[in-house]
Amino acid sequence: MGKRILFGQYLINKGAASQEKVHEALIEQKKHIPHLEDLLVTEGFLTKDDVFMILSEQEGTEEGFLDVAMANNHLTHEQVEAINKKVLSLRPQIGSILVKNAVITEEVLQQELEEFEQFIHEYDDIRAILKKVKVFDSLTPPVIDYLAYIPERIKAPSNQIIIKQGEESDSFYAVAKGALKVTTDNPAGGEGIYITTIGPKDIFGEAAIFGNVKRNANIIAQGEVELLQFEKSEFLEFLRKFPMSSQSILLCISRRLLFKLSSANKKEAYGQQKSADQDSGIDGFFDMQSC
Repeated sequence: MGKRILFGQYLINKGAASQEKVHEALIEQKKHIPHLEDLLVTEGFLTKDDVFMILSEQEGTEEGFLDVAMANNHLTHEQVEAINKKVLSLRPQIGSILVKNAVITEEVLQQELEEFEQFIHEYDDIRAILKKVKVFDSLTPPVIDYLAYIPERIKAPSNQIIIKQGEESDSFYAVAKGALKVTTDNPAGGEGIYITTIGPKDIFGEAAIFGNVKRNANIIAQGEVELLQFEKSEFLEFLRKFPMSSQSILLCISRRLLFKLSSANKKEAYGQQKSADQDSGIDGFFDMQSC
């Protein structure tokens, strides 16, 4: 999903242009762009035999052509940068096409471009966060690029309940900044039973991916936190689009859920202590550094 397509979708989402008009503009734009493989041969970066070999190496992967070419030393990073600049110089901007076709005015275009740049900055931040999240840190760049469009970035003040035990689940979260306390309701009433603390690079609420299950714990912000919220339906669509990556993600999440369940059982065996100070020997059970 490239930046040009994103801007078109951005305009659709904003109601500045219809899906039909943006699609027509994308088709017109594509007419001005030579095939990437042909351009690489024309520029002298690859031979036709090289292109055939790269396409063979790309088959059965979720990698882009240029990513495969670099990974297998057919192209250097500098050559990829050069070819991307060449493509940009040949390609008319989607916004200019929409202005030419009288879909939007030049004034509207400039306003939307300013807001779009802010959107892109937010996207780049989310992408950087996802690359550090334990469940996603092994994904290839093209997959991370797509995934970064999905979550909503949210901030929560200290003591805000993010997840409440017993409520329906339709999303899960990745921690970008801050820490959150995990507790379960106390049958005797009063303060909840402390389980553990979740920090940056971790996820929680991931059981929602597997069905309409009820939350089995409370997740409470300890200080201000920043989170990425993934809606289940959008994440499942992502998994369907990238079946190879989905296998590793789901395997990792399944192992984490089993690990958490085992750890929770051990926690109960320690007598369900109520304070974090009493749990220093237990927190290690929950600190699953990798999948």
